[in-house]
Amino acid sequence: IMSLEPRLVVERTPPTSALSCVGCVMDVRLALAAAGGAGAVLLVQWLFGRPTITHRPQRDRGGGRRAARVDGSAGVLAPSTSVPDGGRMSGGSSSSSGDGGAADATTASAARGSDDAVAGHAGSGATTPVAASTSAQPRKFRSLRERVAAAMGAGDTRMSSDSDSSPPSSPIVVPGASGPIELSSSLAEVTLDEHQLKKIIVSILAKAGCDDHEQQCVADHLTTANLMGHDSHGIQMLPAYIAQINRGHLKPTTRARIISGKGSSVMTVDGRGGFGQVIAMEATQLAIEAAKRSGVAVVGIQQSHHIGRVGTYAEVCAEQGLVFVSFASVYGSLVAPFGGTDGRFGTNPFTCSVPKGKDMESDVVLDMATAILANGKLKNMMMKGMQTPEGCVLDSNGQPSTDPSVTWRSPAGCILPFGGHKGSGLVLICELLAGAVAGGGTMPGADPGWDCRPVNNALFFVLDPVRLGTGSQEERRERLGKEVGAAYKYWTASPPADPARPVVGPGDPERVTKQLRQISGVVIPGSTWEDILMAAESVGMDRSDILGLCGM
Repeated sequence: IMSLEPRLVVERTPPTSALSCVGCVMDVRLALAAAGGAGAVLLVQWLFGRPTITHRPQRDRGGGRRAARVDGSAGVLAPSTSVPDGGRMSGGSSSSSGDGGAADATTASAARGSDDAVAGHAGSGATTPVAASTSAQPRKFRSLRERVAAAMGAGDTRMSSDSDSSPPSSPIVVPGASGPIELSSSLAEVTLDEHQLKKIIVSILAKAGCDDHEQQCVADHLTTANLMGHDSHGIQMLPAYIAQINRGHLKPTTRARIISGKGSSVMTVDGRGGFGQVIAMEATQLAIEAAKRSGVAVVGIQQSHHIGRVGTYAEVCAEQGLVFVSFASVYGSLVAPFGGTDGRFGTNPFTCSVPKGKDMESDVVLDMATAILANGKLKNMMMKGMQTPEGCVLDSNGQPSTDPSVTWRSPAGCILPFGGHKGSGLVLICELLAGAVAGGGTMPGADPGWDCRPVNNALFFVLDPVRLGTGSQEERRERLGKEVGAAYKYWTASPPADPARPVVGPGDPERVTKQLRQISGVVIPGSTWEDILMAAESVGMDRSDILGLCGM
C-alpha cells in the first residue's frame, strides 16, 4: 500500500483474510505520513476491497496517458491503451486521476549534497505534500520508521518532474550496448516483488553461463539495491551486464585471486573482470577474517567489473561489529573537477559504516557517489522524462544544463562533484587511493582497449574498534556503544528547519525504504522492463519465460 497514489490504476478484489486488513492497519501512521490525504482514501479502499497495483501511467507524446494493467484473474498483461487526462480506462473498473509520470525517489537535498545520502520511499514518487505542522515544536516519533517516513514524505522537496516532457528524441549511447538506443514514453511500467526480481535475475544469469553462486550473489545484491531505493544499482544493471558478457568484457565463473599478502592483514586481489558483486564480497570476507585476527585489515581490489552498491559490503562489516571505510574508482570521464568544464574521473564512491550504538535501531552507513548525482540516477531521470536540479550537470560545451541525458550522449557532457571544491578533492582522493595505491590504475592509464566497459578498483579498510582504547574488550565495547548511541541521538535531535521533517541519519532512509518496498513491490520503468526482456532474448530465452516467472 505504501506505493499507492491517486494516479495509479487500481483494481479492487475482496480481502482473502483478516490479516490483509491487519497488516495495513499496523502501518497506517506511516501510510498517512507518506501519502497524505491519498493514504487515507487508499486505506479505506484496502479495508473494503484490496487494491492490486498494476501500472503507473506515463504520458504519451500526444498528451494522453499510456495505461496498462495486469489482469489479476487471468494473469496476463493487457494491451496498453491511451486515455485522455482525467478520463477512465476502458475495460477497467477504477479511474486514474492526476498527472502522468512519476517523480524520482531521490530528494532534492540529496541531489545538492550526497547522491546516495537519501533514498525515496517505496518508489512512490508521490507528489502530495505532508501538511506542515502549525506548531513550532518538532514532532515526536515513536520509531525510526515514523521519523524517516515524515522526513521523506513532503513532496515539495523532491526533484522537480515535468510530467509533460518526453524522453530525449535523439539516440542515447549506453556503454556495453550494441548500439544507440531509442527511448519510448509509451512503455508500461510493471511492479514486481523481491522474489520475482530474484527469479528473473537468476534465470537470465543462468542462461548467460553464470554458476549458482554468481546467480545468487548478484541477484541478492541487485534486488537489495532496488528494495533500498537505489534503482540505478538494481535490476536496471542486468541488461548492461548481459551485453558485457556477450561482448566478452564480463567473465562469468571468475573469482578473486589474491596476488599479494595472502594470509596477512594487507592484501591485494585481482578481479580479472569477474562479477564485481562476487569479487568485492570475497574481498570483504578476507578483510573481516584478517581484522578479527589482527585488529585491522586493508584489501585492495584491482580490475573488477562493476561492484555495485558499496554499502552492501559496509553493512556486512557493521553486522560483524567492524568499522568499514572504502574508496572506490570507476573508469570513465564523467565528473568534472571544481572549476572545470569536462569529465575527467568517474563518480568514485566513498563509503563508511560504524556499528550501531546503544538504543540505536541500526548501524550507521554512509554510501555516496562523490558526484552530485550518480550516472545511473541520471539514466533513471532520463527514462522518466525528468529534469535535473540546476547545478548538477554540464553539457558537451561545458555549459550548465538540466538535461539528465548529457552524459549518455556523444559528445558527452559531465556531472559536477558534490560540495564544490571539497567534493572535487574527494573525487581525486578516491581515484588515487583506489586506482594508484591499490594498483588497478587510474583513468589516464586506462588500457586503450578499455572500450567503456565497467572497471572498478577499490581500497577497503576494515577495523575492529574494540582493539582501541583502554580496559577490557568488554569495557571498550560497552563504552563504544554508549558513545556512538549518544552521538547519533545528539545529531538527529537537532531542531529541524521544518518541524514536520525530522533529522535522520545516513542509511536510515534506505532501511525504511526496504521495509516499504517489501510490502509494495518495486516499480520497473517500461523502458527498463523492455531492456530486461531483450537481454533475456539475447541469451536464448523467450519473453514468455520471463513473463511466466512474474505470473503474467
